Amino acid sequence: MYEEQQDGPALQTHPDGKRYYALSGRRLYTIATLEGRFPDVGWHQPGEMGGLWAPPIKLLDGYWFALRLPGSEEALWLTAPERWQWSAAGVTFSYTLPALSLAVERREWIVPDESALVIQLTLRALPGSDHPSQQQARPREARASKAEPDLREAAVSEVLCGLVVRSDLHGAWMAEERLGWHDGEDLAEYDEKLAAVVLRDALHPTWTACVGATVAPVAWQVGNSIWGPERTGGRGTGAALWYRCQISSAGAAQLSFLITGPARSAGSAADLFARLTRGGLVLGGLTPVLVEAQHRAQAESRSPFEHCVLSSPDLAFNEVFAWSKANTARLLLEVPGIGAGLMAGLPDFPWWFGCDTAYGVLPLLPIGQTKAAVLSLRTLAAFGERCDPHGAVPHEVLPYGQLWASGNLVELPLFVRALYHTYCWTGDQGLLRELFPFCLQALRAWPLADCDRRATPVPHGKSIVETPEMASEEVQALDVAAYLAEALDCLATLATELDDPGLATDLRQRAAQTRAHVRDAWWVPHEGLFGDLYASPHSLRQHQILLQTRAEEASRASEEGEAQALQEAAAALEEALQEQLASSGSSRAQAEEAPRPWLLYHMVQALALDAGLPSLTQASSLLARLQTPEWQEACGLVLNARRNRAVMTLPSGALAVGAARYGHADQALAWMQRMSTAFGLASPGTLSEYAPDGGCFLQLWSSYGIVWPVVHYFFGLRPEVAKRRLLCIPQPPSSWPRAALRRIPLASASLDVELTVEQDSLQVQLTISEPDWELLPGLALLPNQRICEARLNGRPVTLHPVQLTGFEERTIWLAPALQQTTAYELLVRWSPSAITAGP
Repeated sequence: MYEEQQDGPALQTHPDGKRYYALSGRRLYTIATLEGRFPDVGWHQPGEMGGLWAPPIKLLDGYWFALRLPGSEEALWLTAPERWQWSAAGVTFSYTLPALSLAVERREWIVPDESALVIQLTLRALPGSDHPSQQQARPREARASKAEPDLREAAVSEVLCGLVVRSDLHGAWMAEERLGWHDGEDLAEYDEKLAAVVLRDALHPTWTACVGATVAPVAWQVGNSIWGPERTGGRGTGAALWYRCQISSAGAAQLSFLITGPARSAGSAADLFARLTRGGLVLGGLTPVLVEAQHRAQAESRSPFEHCVLSSPDLAFNEVFAWSKANTARLLLEVPGIGAGLMAGLPDFPWWFGCDTAYGVLPLLPIGQTKAAVLSLRTLAAFGERCDPHGAVPHEVLPYGQLWASGNLVELPLFVRALYHTYCWTGDQGLLRELFPFCLQALRAWPLADCDRRATPVPHGKSIVETPEMASEEVQALDVAAYLAEALDCLATLATELDDPGLATDLRQRAAQTRAHVRDAWWVPHEGLFGDLYASPHSLRQHQILLQTRAEEASRASEEGEAQALQEAAAALEEALQEQLASSGSSRAQAEEAPRPWLLYHMVQALALDAGLPSLTQASSLLARLQTPEWQEACGLVLNARRNRAVMTLPSGALAVGAARYGHADQALAWMQRMSTAFGLASPGTLSEYAPDGGCFLQLWSSYGIVWPVVHYFFGLRPEVAKRRLLCIPQPPSSWPRAALRRIPLASASLDVELTVEQDSLQVQLTISEPDWELLPGLALLPNQRICEARLNGRPVTLHPVQLTGFEERTIWLAPALQQTTAYELLVRWSPSAITAGP
């Protein structure tokens, strides 16, 4: 359930042990169930991807709280909350404990920029009840002299509160194999000066965690025999600290706990603990340093909700939009000395990926999170230059700074597109001058060099689809072709920004050649689809034989999973060969040598739309085909219409973007609403990697297809911050008669956009906080619509047709530019008789 609170939007739900949540900061994240439990979860490091992490190391398997009465050995674990809530204040668990006559609230949040988790417990006496520690005293109180005051209403009761942790200090995935980071036994010792427990790995003295509170415990224990309510795997050790808590009927009691990892700058977990707990307690058991950190944490958490705020008639979608913004922003990870960028997903992909970043950067831009976007691009480029064998964008960078996999060819064009839009939204000339040479050099050295060597407009290289027949350096894949054509256009525009018109012309010509070739040669008219691959039958058969040979080798090596994947890929190619050659009218010799498109029915058809590859006619055919039951399940587009009915959020989101790009706003919204049916099923407020609830429950690229179509197409916002110029060319869905985006950051300015749509008119109202911007309001009309009236700020104007940049093959209509004003109102009416077809 979504609700507005004083500290911003909040989600709350009844807790369960099947769904997870992630509380994440730039240096630390924790993963647990909605009950606050820590079962072993994850497959990269089996059973180890949950708990508390400060990449590149894990700190704890879990942390638990218990309450008990003084003198009693029986503890009541806080493992059955009545309510779970996420808000800007953090994650909150609420408990009612009749056995102790207490209500307990547990709230946890992360110190910005540091590997420090703060957990605050608030204990209140239940109304109208006596605390058990008072019950034995009642008879004695009844015999007291009547002259003595009755203190029962102000009576103070006592309970002991315990924090129990289980460490598991070890390196991230493959650190042992790659770096020799062997996992040693964990050791724990109580530090009298800190009044806290310090945990360390016996083989790695710098791998430390520190656990305690802002007050001293009354008792503590450490050792391998110390456990919470769960048993977890690993080579960790345990620690328990007990604190006295006095509860008065006149007010609540509060305790503040702190778990730290290695400091961001030089220093151990103990050093960080000491710094954060220095000074007297000023609020709720917090020190002045922690109070200031709490204010910053709440401001950062609220920021995505406060910027680019969507108001549409679809309240449920407004909620998905709001949380999608926040989910993208909270995946920023910084590893000191290594880099900073957007994590791909939790729990199993907490590091940096080329594709995921390229899609994930775009939703950050209109919500004011441009710093995170810039950091992400710079980190990928730095590793690409240093480590990638092609000097291009890497596929996967582990959090200790090593490449797990070099780049798929599609990731370089996607990176170029992300740079283009980041520059548009930031006007960051330094970023452009730094990364433009990297992009140009990588394109020339890899895809364009391959094209020149083989005399073909499309390079050979791995698709985004990771099935064996698509993930080869020897295939020409549709998504690579589509995104390369778009990237060349984007890079041409950036070359113009850098005053290199000759290079811009060359790049645009090459983009046009690539696009024309694929539209003509790869299109399969009777199917209304593009070929997934393009090759001669001879080449495809050689590829199929190679896959079959590798499958047999994997089977002999008892690698059954790989063998099955290879066999399925070989069978798919064999099926394509049999089906499509049977329909060929060419002689066998001609058929063997002539390259042709091959249909494998992968979701790359949606990516072609996302990249603007098809002509308008082809796009209509593609969209119609992908809307059929053959290509969709309840939550979105299937990965493969013939062999894999699984649904992932990226293809569905890319299809939504593609539909909006070609002016089919209603269809785009329908795909977005279909995606939204999975909202919150894996974790409150998220769209998981697989729909409805599989893979990573918090996935970076899931926000792309929710945020970007709304901002870039429905509201048509195309900023050029370097020129302080904005185009607004909306094309909203017909089910949104009124809609608004408010508080959109544009450098130091803030923009509001409001749309009012009727059957034959559109009113666009723009309000910007700074008058020195050049604003060009307009709209994107359907081909059969004709303008009959246009007014700008109440005065008649003539709209002029302009071809969109970024190759969208749509003509837009712009009003004359206005400056030195902060309010614009464009009203356009078109001939009702011309409206014969919807998007």
